[in-house]
Amino acid sequence: MNPAQPIRFVSIEETTNWVQRNLPGAVVLRFNSIQGNHYPMAVRLPDGRERVIHFLQVNKSQIPYSPNPEVIKKGPYPEPPMLYLHENAAPGEYFELGQWKAQKEVKLYADSKRGPASVAIIHVGEVVEALHSDMRTVPGLFVLAQPWSCAAGNHTHQPGETLYIYDYGSEGSYYFWCEGRIEFGFDPDYSKDRLGHYTREPNSEWWVQIRTHPGVIGWTDDPTSFVGRTLEDKEYEHLK
Repeated sequence: MNPAQPIRFVSIEETTNWVQRNLPGAVVLRFNSIQGNHYPMAVRLPDGRERVIHFLQVNKSQIPYSPNPEVIKKGPYPEPPMLYLHENAAPGEYFELGQWKAQKEVKLYADSKRGPASVAIIHVGEVVEALHSDMRTVPGLFVLAQPWSCAAGNHTHQPGETLYIYDYGSEGSYYFWCEGRIEFGFDPDYSKDRLGHYTREPNSEWWVQIRTHPGVIGWTDDPTSFVGRTLEDKEYEHLK
């Protein structure tokens, strides 16, 4: 592959899928600094060598990347996912599927990868049914300044180690990587002054599967353009 000819892509997930298809056994290490609309991705090949692949963005992605994210450190546990799919999740408390009402025009896509063409357009005032909700997150990197142990683990993380922080859950707490699995309960806003600091904050995309009144099913990454997402919304007269 010629690095001067970047591979075209339409979503962050697609770049990871390309690596899995074309470089079997390779591990995604990091996305480097954005260069215009180019996303250099560093991967480790099965023989241990590292390689940088350049992807060219052809559609907007909502996930921004900070310069020079840290390389994943090796350890006794599996490596944290660099793109985490959290199914049946939403960013916050009191989330409700069911009837939603559009507050502005929203495009639906065939899947949650934001393809080049939409399958439907939802108009202002249109009532639809929200069927499924996923969070897709590139983890934040939180460097410890003192020893710390997660409640579900047995290992004490030492100063200088990096915690991988994922999507927001509730009550100020996030999901995070602990000894080879995703756990819940890390509160960076409460802990950062005494525990450490972010070198990169988590970045999430929220995708919801929608069914329109005519029966078209598609996905949107713009769910905040609807009311009906919370119990409080459900009390509105137009959604009863």
